[in-house]
Amino acid sequence: MDKLDFKSIADAALSAAKQLLSEWYPQGRFDGREMRCGDVQGGEGDSFSVNIVTGMWADFAGTEKGGDLISLYAARFGVSNLEAAKAIAGRLGMAVARDLGVYQSKAVAPAVVQIKPDSIERSARTPWCPVVPVPADAPAYPQAHIKRGKPEMQWEYRSYAGELLGVVYRFKTSDGGKEVLPCVYARNSETGREEWRWMQWAEPRPLYGLDRFGSGQWALLVEGEKCVDVFNSLALNINCVSWSGGSKAYAKADWPSLVPLVPSKKIVIWPDHDEPGMKAAEGIAKILARLGFEVRILAIPADKPEAWDVADAVLEDGWTPEQVRSFITEKVQAASSYVEQSPAPTGVTDTPPTADNAGAEPVSWDAQLIRNSEGVAKDVWHNVAYILQLHPALAGMVAYDCFSNKVVKRLTPPWVGGKQGEWTDQDDRELSFWIAAKCYLTIRSIETIGQAVMHVAKRNQFNPVENYLNGLVWDDFDRTAYWLHECVGAADNEYTRLVGKLFLRGMVKRAMHPGCKFDNSIILIGSQGLGKSTVWKILGGEWFADTPFKPGDKDSYMMVQGAWLYELSELEQFNRAESTAIKAFTASSTDRFRLPYGKRVEAVPRVCVFGGTTNNLEIFKDQTGNRRYWPVEIPPGSRPNLELLAEWRDQLFAQALHEVRAGERSYATPDESLRLIEPVCQNFEVSDAWAEAIEAFLSGNTRAEITTQEIMSEVLRLDLSALGTPRAAETRIGQAMNKLGWRKVRKVVGNRRYYAYVRPAQALVGVEAVDCIQEKEYADLPL
Repeated sequence: MDKLDFKSIADAALSAAKQLLSEWYPQGRFDGREMRCGDVQGGEGDSFSVNIVTGMWADFAGTEKGGDLISLYAARFGVSNLEAAKAIAGRLGMAVARDLGVYQSKAVAPAVVQIKPDSIERSARTPWCPVVPVPADAPAYPQAHIKRGKPEMQWEYRSYAGELLGVVYRFKTSDGGKEVLPCVYARNSETGREEWRWMQWAEPRPLYGLDRFGSGQWALLVEGEKCVDVFNSLALNINCVSWSGGSKAYAKADWPSLVPLVPSKKIVIWPDHDEPGMKAAEGIAKILARLGFEVRILAIPADKPEAWDVADAVLEDGWTPEQVRSFITEKVQAASSYVEQSPAPTGVTDTPPTADNAGAEPVSWDAQLIRNSEGVAKDVWHNVAYILQLHPALAGMVAYDCFSNKVVKRLTPPWVGGKQGEWTDQDDRELSFWIAAKCYLTIRSIETIGQAVMHVAKRNQFNPVENYLNGLVWDDFDRTAYWLHECVGAADNEYTRLVGKLFLRGMVKRAMHPGCKFDNSIILIGSQGLGKSTVWKILGGEWFADTPFKPGDKDSYMMVQGAWLYELSELEQFNRAESTAIKAFTASSTDRFRLPYGKRVEAVPRVCVFGGTTNNLEIFKDQTGNRRYWPVEIPPGSRPNLELLAEWRDQLFAQALHEVRAGERSYATPDESLRLIEPVCQNFEVSDAWAEAIEAFLSGNTRAEITTQEIMSEVLRLDLSALGTPRAAETRIGQAMNKLGWRKVRKVVGNRRYYAYVRPAQALVGVEAVDCIQEKEYADLPL
């Protein structure tokens, strides 16, 4: 009998579930993560359901059910599971060895490779890691995408030595637009499995066109792979290069790889004729200048159409190779040299990189240094900054993580023991020693080093979480409404679907728009050992933190920096005062404190959100309202599916980002708060014996009003003489009455004026109205 890898085929079918089910059940209706119809044969009705995320299916009007799409195909078309698996493998273009009938993932190149949707920017939690270069024995890369079909264009990215690094595809969308997706060969660090994945390279990303570099001394930089191909077709003996991801992704490219490939250190940029294109050109020029390149940006004539580029010049305007060469030569001679720090000093050649002077020496790092009258470099922070930006061993090393508000080393420092990561005090000392030994410049004050490091870092800012989110591509499956049920183990209802979606959108908004209003926290409630904290760790990834802190303390502001999700654990252990302080702290959208290396207190927009955990069912001690907290219980017998959450994480944020960009809200409406959130919060409030006694008394009669004193004496039977100052008792009673909906109003009866609680209006139906209430006073009094 033939043998097949059923699991591989089932996994591949599940990744293409929506398309396959549309073919098998043309009359089926998709509702979120389910496809519904009347029965397994596709009849009319609603009793047959297939989960397009898990593959489970069942006919609730009968007895048929199964756990994957292979068994569904067999039931639908009346064949065996073996025949169903073969049919699905053939439909998906999977290779089946004819001699043994065994599926081998590397046997042949499939026409359409079924790949589970993955992020376009690899997260710290994703087990798939790009393999660069692609192994020689790897299968051929896919020729089409399961959802988008065959591409309009595809470009192979190769190293200077010609090794394949990955492929970028351009697809035409249904609305006439275009979508560009990279695909790389990747390895699963947990299972060792290797396959082509629709995901992005790790940063820094490779450049396009390096494999066609020749003997030219300078390089032309253009935007887009198409422009590189068109320019190279002209055979002008000029090296041409581009980057992946478009105008917004230029900072993620591997620009240092150009250093050994461009001997003259001269680069000319031909930007797209629009604002994004020019901004990208200027940003790249800054990076290349720090690497020691002399950069010139061509000025595009104003009469050219928007987004005009070298491809338009050749393909639309019909320019000949000589016209293109003349245009570059003319414009580069008119362009000024881009030097971010200062103009080149006297005596340094500043001629454009044409064929005649391509070998001219670029400005060296020490030519920028500020010197005294005797030519000796001064002990000033400006010189340290020049060395950090221009010295080949240091250029591009220091950057500022504006999400974490800290200086980091993005490249390995050249000193002994140097490592990438956060910049430390020891790095200040190592840099000072290195400059003295390698640059013959003694810096006497560590503070001078610190000022220069901060200056250079601030000029090279990046936001890793924003970069991560911008790289995600949603696969159109709805997960944000169901992750609390599927991944955490909570009930599947309107409340959990609502808060699950809103919380993820709030995380995305805080990362993309620091300081935006989002003061809500999901509180996971369940027994010890379920993995509640691990849920938050997986969701927060490398930007998770859980170190205990004292809310409002000066150190607390520093501790939340760099965290995207901060866990507040064991909430039941906080007393009323601490709970109030935590509520105030988590509601803040801005933190005011002094940053490291800073001399002034700054207002730093909040980037993190908070998630809580507790083992107790009574967590809310404050009876005045807990709208900021969204409790989610993991009921007995249920537990989080942490593996599924790790698998879904990228797509959860991809969907949330899509929804935020579409203008979807991250807050609950008043109706949702009243109807869904408040009743749930009340279930987890600390019980109050007084409130229970008062509610039992008032619900047992039709009394229309009652005073605080009457509640004390008639309901609670308190000894008023022993209370002393009854303020605390009055406050506690007032909170109970407010929760019951009774309003405190001033009453006037003859010459007597007093306060009383009146029954809610909806409870007064059939009860005689209270004549002594002065309507105006009643209407003007606050709740």
